[in-house]
Amino acid sequence: MSRIVFWLLLGTVLLSPVPFGAIFPWSYTLLALLVGVLVLVWSTTLLVAGAPPPVTLRMIALPAALFAAVIGWALVQASPWTPGAWHNPVWAETAKGLGADVQGYISVVPYTTETSVMRLLTYAGIFWLALQFGRSGERARQVFYAVAMAGLAYAAYGLIVDLTGAQTILWYDKETYKDNLTSTFRYKNAYATYAGMGLICTTALLVRALAREDFTRMGPRERLRSVLLLIFERSTYLLLAFILIASALLLSDSRGGFLAAILSMIVFAGALWRGRNLKLPYGKSSVAVMVGAGAVFIAISGGTVLDRLGESVGDNQRARIYAQTMDAIAERPLRGWGLGSFESVFAKYQDAGFDKRVARAHNEYLDNALGLGIPAAAALVLAIALIALRCLRGSITRQRDAYYPAAGFAIAVFAGIHSLVDFTLQVPAVAATFALLLGTCCAQSWSSLVRRIARTGTRTS
Repeated sequence: MSRIVFWLLLGTVLLSPVPFGAIFPWSYTLLALLVGVLVLVWSTTLLVAGAPPPVTLRMIALPAALFAAVIGWALVQASPWTPGAWHNPVWAETAKGLGADVQGYISVVPYTTETSVMRLLTYAGIFWLALQFGRSGERARQVFYAVAMAGLAYAAYGLIVDLTGAQTILWYDKETYKDNLTSTFRYKNAYATYAGMGLICTTALLVRALAREDFTRMGPRERLRSVLLLIFERSTYLLLAFILIASALLLSDSRGGFLAAILSMIVFAGALWRGRNLKLPYGKSSVAVMVGAGAVFIAISGGTVLDRLGESVGDNQRARIYAQTMDAIAERPLRGWGLGSFESVFAKYQDAGFDKRVARAHNEYLDNALGLGIPAAAALVLAIALIALRCLRGSITRQRDAYYPAAGFAIAVFAGIHSLVDFTLQVPAVAATFALLLGTCCAQSWSSLVRRIARTGTRTS
């Protein structure tokens, strides 16, 4: 049964980008339902077997406590049982306008806050299952291969659509970003984040293939021949995936995604460089190789990205969104306006200079601070940061398979940087994939001995 749950989890996450990245209520509700059932089935199977979970909750106690506090506070925001002094003034104004009693809440849109809680719990469920399955090196490899091959498939589809000029997403006409590669996503930046994660997975698998060979006894010529043979013959599909995903990422024309991907690849190489007993040929040149590869792809298909990087934003629209969002945060810095309420709240601050209603802050940190309040938003960021740091530590201390936790840290850095200028983790398919990979990589950040001690309390099995 555990095996079935694993493959169903993998299939659910890999298919979530079809269509539009699961941004519509029916699709992210279905995602939540499927993940909830999988968590229930897995938990029941474990309970019946009388076995402890492969990775215990105490191994991630602090991040789990912080996340639970965030969920608890969001539920308080949507609860009618809070003190009247905590309620948002909009409810008193509504009651006055209607001339009738109206129930007050901290959140200005309680239903949206509850929906956002559901989505966060969905990602937590994916992370928890990935954390359990990912403690197996074989399962971790399968997750990485699956995400890499899914990245290849979505990139190939996006490239075909872009090259043919179809301007469609599956059988639907594009409404936005008609001249950008978006694959099955509606937003180019969301696809850029998805592609970036696939690119890191592909790179980690290439590193794994190299690390499994013994190059220590080879001379320079034999070593070079073996590396070229391994990459261009035995790992051709990974090389193809890397090329197509990187090209699709560049053609998405996402400036934030492109820069975050380059930086995260350098972070990945740096984490491996610091690792113990990772015997890679030409390992000390890995950073230079990755930077050089980025330059090659820029020269081949990234000219528009460079052009846009040099452009100034004439109307300064995004800076105005940030400034007005910070005004809203300053008005309710502790209690917030309610998780997921950005669009409704920003309408109060939006000036006449915008030609349409602003739905996103284009900065995950500001968006969460507005909704949750600064303390809870900081707790959410800290919870993810602690998991990322656990991955970094694992990449340095693990005796083998260090590329998995190194990739986890790079993926967290990638998402963290891109979240400064976009809202990609608010796209369910992107967040689900992020949770799957982060859980898998976190599970691989402990050695088998440490996991056994945490599970049984003894050094012997």
